Amino acid sequence: MLVRETIGFDVSVGVIPVGGGNDVARALGIKTWKEAIDVVIEGRTRAIDMVSVGFANGEEAKYLGGGGVGLDAEAARRASGRFKSWPGRLRYLAAAIDALRGYEGMEVNLEISGVAQPIPGRVLLAAVLNTPSYGGGVRLAPRAQVDDGELDFVVVEKLSVLEIARLIPGLFFTGELRTPRVQRFRGARARLSAHGSPWFHGDGELLGKVPVEIAVLPRALRVLAPERSSVAQEGKRSRVGGVNDDTGDNQAEKHDHQHVGDVSEQLSPGEIVTRNRGQDVERGVRMLNLAARTATQPSARVHGPSQL
Repeated sequence: MLVRETIGFDVSVGVIPVGGGNDVARALGIKTWKEAIDVVIEGRTRAIDMVSVGFANGEEAKYLGGGGVGLDAEAARRASGRFKSWPGRLRYLAAAIDALRGYEGMEVNLEISGVAQPIPGRVLLAAVLNTPSYGGGVRLAPRAQVDDGELDFVVVEKLSVLEIARLIPGLFFTGELRTPRVQRFRGARARLSAHGSPWFHGDGELLGKVPVEIAVLPRALRVLAPERSSVAQEGKRSRVGGVNDDTGDNQAEKHDHQHVGDVSEQLSPGEIVTRNRGQDVERGVRMLNLAARTATQPSARVHGPSQL
């Protein structure tokens, strides 16, 4: 990544959202390449954090947005292969669904500032984020900020196929992970290890194998970006519009009620929630089947949710 070479130099970097994920641009409040050009012309800059990753062999790597180990690392590998032509978030989601086949989870150990965190049993993934989202808009760390001097650590517990099927529609359409089986921690420094030494990725690139030492580099990079106040206002409008940061059962039920329409006049609240969860599972299963069918077809293209 070119930005790694700018650390320590008096250089401002522009971000153009024309990649597969664009999560860093999104965190900066830049949604299109036209907006990015306007930002460059205006010349406003912000200092943002970076993430440093140290490996057991002495090598180091850096990234800006999100990284991790587990299912997301395997999805990152596949997203740059057979799903490369798929658009945006769907590219990473389909790669993750494909990677689920035969995936048994992993056991991880996470120490933040020298304190071991309780991670029971096997997990799907352990992510380290500097931005609220990664993988094309999957909001694993909704409250993360790119310039607060801290990182967000997110652990997703091992889920059944049925649980995953229910989550897929929300991940696809809004990027939200609505399940209570997520643990979140914050800190500036951590050590992450896992049984079997799987790969660790950063911003979709496989960087090396765990164990890793992770640290935030506060305000290490100066980028051309909108004023922070405008970014914060945009985030506020998004939350008002229905993108909620909470992931517990209560919020899942609220989400279910937002989509019931006139059926609420005929069913009890419990029946409404059950029916809509069933619809989520049905849609999720269709998306699982779609990814499975196209996983062996490198030329397959999906243009939008109408095919689901």
